[in-house]
Amino acid sequence: MIRSFILIGLFSLSLQAQFDNLVTTDDGSTLLFQSTWRLAGSNDTNLLKIFRWDAKGFSLIFSPPNPGLAEPPYESPPFLSGDGKISGYVVYAGCSGAACSSQKPTLVLNGATAPAGISPTAGIQVSHNGRFLAAGTTVVDLTTGKATDVAPGDIPAGRGLGNNGGLLTLTLIQQFIVHSAAMKLSSKPGVVIVTAPVVLGTAMSAAENRVVYEIWSDGAATHDQLWSYDVGTGQSTKLVEIPLNSAVGFSRFQPSISNDGSRLLFRRQRSDGGWEAVVQDFSADSTTVIAQILPSSSNMVITGDGKSAWVHRVDGKLVRVAIDSLQATEVPGRHAWISLHEGAPVPGSYHHLYGGGFAVDAKSGPPPGLAVDLEGLSVPLVSANAGELDVQIPWQVLPSPQFPAFPMTLHSSSSPFESVVQLDLETAAPAFERTGMPMDGQREIIVAHQDFHGVVTMADPAAPGEIVHAYMTGLGEVQPTPPTGSAPTALSNVSIRPLCWVQPPARPQETAGVTFAGLAPGMIGMYQVDIAIPADIAATQVTLSCVDQFPPIGVIGDSGTLFIAGH
Repeated sequence: MIRSFILIGLFSLSLQAQFDNLVTTDDGSTLLFQSTWRLAGSNDTNLLKIFRWDAKGFSLIFSPPNPGLAEPPYESPPFLSGDGKISGYVVYAGCSGAACSSQKPTLVLNGATAPAGISPTAGIQVSHNGRFLAAGTTVVDLTTGKATDVAPGDIPAGRGLGNNGGLLTLTLIQQFIVHSAAMKLSSKPGVVIVTAPVVLGTAMSAAENRVVYEIWSDGAATHDQLWSYDVGTGQSTKLVEIPLNSAVGFSRFQPSISNDGSRLLFRRQRSDGGWEAVVQDFSADSTTVIAQILPSSSNMVITGDGKSAWVHRVDGKLVRVAIDSLQATEVPGRHAWISLHEGAPVPGSYHHLYGGGFAVDAKSGPPPGLAVDLEGLSVPLVSANAGELDVQIPWQVLPSPQFPAFPMTLHSSSSPFESVVQLDLETAAPAFERTGMPMDGQREIIVAHQDFHGVVTMADPAAPGEIVHAYMTGLGEVQPTPPTGSAPTALSNVSIRPLCWVQPPARPQETAGVTFAGLAPGMIGMYQVDIAIPADIAATQVTLSCVDQFPPIGVIGDSGTLFIAGH
């Protein structure tokens, strides 16, 4: 069985941003957010943390310890009152085995005291005026301490707690085997805002005069729709609709609304697949794009006064945009981070880091002040663009069966943050280079023709008997070994050549002879494997596989589709 190291992902959402679940004060002067970043030099874990930003800069609010439990600890997204005096979150302690069944979350509340017996839940909210706290469907008046279950038997509908204590709730409805939910506002008993199979992102103005909600268009869930409900008139208006894709179960629009309900911030997908932050002004009946943003979890928020919005812009910068003038004020620093990494985790190998903030464009290269190290060893930066940083794993690092995980740390001199991923190093783990990005649905292995006139594709297939050049990482030691960060000055052969074969569909595999395996001339950390395609191959496409000949445990390698010219 082939064990492939092609993609090592740290998050379920590819290329996730790093200013997530933003909340802000009414004037926008203070932010709370979640991130897996750590403050430089802190030696903190790479678990999700809560940070604060204000006029003093960034500071750490909460970092869960990582004791190596089966279920690591984590915390809910933070909440914040409009004046910034009340804030908090819910902590879930890590656990293992039977302890997980009795785990109790803990509410951390700053600036106020919750009544005894309040049940901590992930959906805890505070009203903008700081008077009310909602835990589930229980609303607490913090001025009197009185707690009221405003909707017994219902569940909270995401964001939606007003300055009068009104709460958005969902009543689950079952009709035979089909489920739906009726969304209501507790201060308007008997009024159903919408009934739908699924209600996703919601937001309610502090004045409780406007509710925004996201639903699937029908039971087949072909489209996501964003609607606005006018509480005074009882009328709903569809704002935008986009085709449903792989984001089933997640809010596509992630709405955020001003206190008076006059302005709505939401995200919208662009025709090129990217995302943009959009403001809907209900008073002016206008829609304005204020920034291109990164795909993430609520990495944008409108201020309560409706004058500005905070967004995590596509260039990786945290930016405050004045909505009327569109003037953007950047928080100083280029905050780079790693979300995914790809390639064989083997000393000497070329390696891809994906995330953001690496460079301003694809031509300028890594900016000054950006650095990567692996367990204290400097890692050469080979190339960079805004979302990808290519590096070479140093030849000097020594994998160990007892301690295989090595921290790779990304630093930026202009940022207080550093980003860390773990590499489980191997001595050899052959992996093909591929076209496109890790999240692309169609990727092809990169194999050049014998005469190097181009790469092998369906339109330009390899010929039977041709010797093709496959580009790979992870083939391990070479002789002679060039210095880390340098291309070979002469032919540099691998110590042990990989075994390769081709297999037509539903037919036995055939050995494909390897005539050369070593570092690709003129390239840093990239291997070239020259493979002779059998002359009698009779298929238009085959699976090409290459594996390490003598792995310590199991068979390590990779495979991909290779197109062959028909007879």
